[in-house]
Amino acid sequence: MKTLDRYIVRSFLLSTLLWFAILMSLRIVIDLFINMDEFAEQQSGALQSILSYYGHQSLAYVAQMGGLVILFGAITTIYLMNRSNELVAILASGVSLHRVIWPIILCSMLLGLVLIVDQELFVPGVAHKLVRSRDDTPGTGGFDVRLEVDDQNAVWYSKWFDPTGGHMEKPQVLKRDAKGNLIARVAGSECNYVTIDGKSGWLFSKGWLLQAGSASESWIGTDTGNIFKRSSPEKRIPDTGHIFTRIDPETLLAIAKQGPQSNKRILRIWASDKDCGLVIRAKRFVPAKSEQDQPKGGTLEEPVFTFWSSLEPDKEWPDIYVPTDNAEKLGEFRAKSARWTPKGQALLPEEKDYTDHWALHDGGLFIKSAMRPKDLILRRSGRWLDYMSFRQLAELLRLDRVRNRYSVEMGLHIRVTDPINNLVMMLLGLPFILSRERNIKASAGLCMLMVGTFYAFIYVCRYIGLPAAWSAWLPILLFGPVAGIMLD
Repeated sequence: MKTLDRYIVRSFLLSTLLWFAILMSLRIVIDLFINMDEFAEQQSGALQSILSYYGHQSLAYVAQMGGLVILFGAITTIYLMNRSNELVAILASGVSLHRVIWPIILCSMLLGLVLIVDQELFVPGVAHKLVRSRDDTPGTGGFDVRLEVDDQNAVWYSKWFDPTGGHMEKPQVLKRDAKGNLIARVAGSECNYVTIDGKSGWLFSKGWLLQAGSASESWIGTDTGNIFKRSSPEKRIPDTGHIFTRIDPETLLAIAKQGPQSNKRILRIWASDKDCGLVIRAKRFVPAKSEQDQPKGGTLEEPVFTFWSSLEPDKEWPDIYVPTDNAEKLGEFRAKSARWTPKGQALLPEEKDYTDHWALHDGGLFIKSAMRPKDLILRRSGRWLDYMSFRQLAELLRLDRVRNRYSVEMGLHIRVTDPINNLVMMLLGLPFILSRERNIKASAGLCMLMVGTFYAFIYVCRYIGLPAAWSAWLPILLFGPVAGIMLD
């Protein structure tokens, strides 16, 4: 790097750093002055809240203002060189003005890469903190969950969500297939975000699963929770305490090809009930001693009752049913143990009229979902898409898990065009500053007018209802050639 290059780069970086400090300070001070009363109301201390809030917001401010900071730094550098007649000396020595502007362009592109790293790595990492309100910087305030869609295309609702513990109260889930058709409903009194066997999801400590089209489909809501109306006494709704199925101990013994021997433990239980799409897995089955004229009983240890939208006969074992290729998992009932309870032998008086079922001990309903508590916190904000990375936006678009598909498409195109827009904006403004035909103040005024026109045109294109691709790329297609011609 020659002496002239080092001088230009040093001047540009100093100017950019100065503008960064000025704009960042103004942004924070003005916002703090307007909202100081909200920070003062917090119990954790105003100073600590301010530092926490603006410390994280600074990452978003850099991504938002970085393009203008780089532009102002480049304009200031050329402005000072023109005002001090350094450009005249450079031209007198036989050096072209292109030789002056290229170090600035290359440095601007490198700083643009820093902005991309901030937008794609740092901002998504603290996105759940960026959506905090100023009067709740710890982020401990609860809120309701309003029809959020997860990666499984399920719709979630909850009357109250506690972000500190990842806890929902009175949650409801509408399970849908790939086409958006309702296939099941899940409800309960509460659920928590957990990871089981490497799978993340929500565990309902008290929950019910209702398959669409079943005879017991109707339900009503009350202030204390959901109450299901069972229209068929022989077809019950499975919940975290009871699993109704025709797979009884005798069936398990027959499947395992074991005789009804007392105290015999059968390992690796696998059975299926095609009528309700149920697959039963357990660590082992312990048959109970059978009495004369009494149905055989037994206990499943660590059972998992998985409900699927559809089952089909296994190719090797036709008596065993397995999920089809396009089957949707509706939910998993897990427990420490499950005891077979024939009709009329339930322990609780209100369950005496139940049909045959497996009574779960310490049961829970697990609904697989990649929607984390951080995601629920993030989606509270109307700008939650702005805080996601390009990969996350592309995944949302691929899975079609957003209400407004147009906004995601627009966001993807903007992530690509914003660095190019910053470069075009600089190339549009710098030729006016480099010109020696007008006085320096007039040149600076024309530069800002050109830059302002391009900046306004960008936002006009985004809000007049054009297709997403055209809205993002039209400013570059129109002003890009103009910038190249002016630079030449």
